[in-house]
Amino acid sequence: MASSGREARQFFKQCENLGVIVELRNNGHMKLICPNGYVYWAGHSVSDHRALKNIKARLRRDGGIQFPK
Repeated sequence: MASSGREARQFFKQCENLGVIVELRNNGHMKLICPNGYVYWAGHSVSDHRALKNIKARLRRDGGIQFPK
């Protein structure tokens, strides 16, 4: 099942609460800037059921973000 828009909004809000700067760009993508300087681009509307988990994993590995369990 694809991720819902509500789940995506909650995820991006959680990222902001963890210190990530989240910018919605005009091209429909989100620019995520981690406190350590890592920049990640993600689609605003995610349709793949693994998309949010993949974004979370990249931010954890490369951005140094520690998500609560």
